[in-house]
Amino acid sequence: MGGGTGTGAAPVIARVSKELGILTVGIVTIPFRFEGAKKIDQALDGVEEMAKHVDALLVINNERLREIYPELSLLNGFRKADDTLSVAAKSIAEIITVHGIVNLDFNDVKTVLKDGGVAIMSTGYGEGEGRVKQAIEDALNSPLLNDNDVYKAKKILLSINFNSDDKDNPGLTMEEMGDVTEFMNHFSADFELKWGLAIDPELDKKVKVTILATGFGIEDVDGMGSHIKKQTQEDAVRLAEEEEKAAERRDRRERFYKDNNNSQYKHRPHIYRFTADELDNEDVILAIENTPTYKRTKQMIKDIKRISTPEQEIEENENKNTEKGVISFV
Repeated sequence: MGGGTGTGAAPVIARVSKELGILTVGIVTIPFRFEGAKKIDQALDGVEEMAKHVDALLVINNERLREIYPELSLLNGFRKADDTLSVAAKSIAEIITVHGIVNLDFNDVKTVLKDGGVAIMSTGYGEGEGRVKQAIEDALNSPLLNDNDVYKAKKILLSINFNSDDKDNPGLTMEEMGDVTEFMNHFSADFELKWGLAIDPELDKKVKVTILATGFGIEDVDGMGSHIKKQTQEDAVRLAEEEEKAAERRDRRERFYKDNNNSQYKHRPHIYRFTADELDNEDVILAIENTPTYKRTKQMIKDIKRISTPEQEIEENENKNTEKGVISFV
């Protein structure tokens, strides 16, 4: 994330995949700190958009790789980032394809990943005394965890691989499983667990533990908290600027359109103007009292005029007023 292709195309591909009903898991990397704020912000924007269109999202922070493997050269650092990403994808595939004693299949993986939000995944190895505990601790120190508290997960898939040749290596002991119990005791009482055991002859006397945890929010992605806070502050500033601009425009309109409230489209009441003779005419006064100003029309005014004034005189007066009001445009 952070470039044009991955940041722009990945969310689109994810959206189409999920619309087709496919279990969609995103595995992305975000930049090293030295790549600059602009690229980091672009990457985190891409992560936010990606999270909307996947069932689960694993985010690998390259800066964590630099902290854990400071001795690596720059080129090997980029290779390590790619390797970490491919290991995550490979580990998910192996959980499904490897047939175990206590088997984990696609449905188990789907249960944990479906609508799982932000996910974390890690693999650790242990050898010798306390090897299971070593493997768990090794997994918890992985860059894939991004400083997340795995114990806050809502769903956990735990896969334990070991070798057993029934001779010098009897495999996993019941006592060693006590370290698994101790690990599980740190989770909340209502978390959901899928677990499995599988034999892997290539491990010799080592034990491999793979942890897949889901149920985290986008704010749990390393660096996302400060990014969201920054966005919130920027949004607040933007809204304040928009409100200020709107107020300036409103003031500007009022300066140029002071009489806007007296527009020709505003309803104007029809007021009756009494002549001196009409002030003593009881019929006219009664007609005025029976027609409130807000209900009075031009026709009503004419009807009242006819009570005290001959119709011919009214027409002559109207004609005079009309002639005075004529404007000729040439």
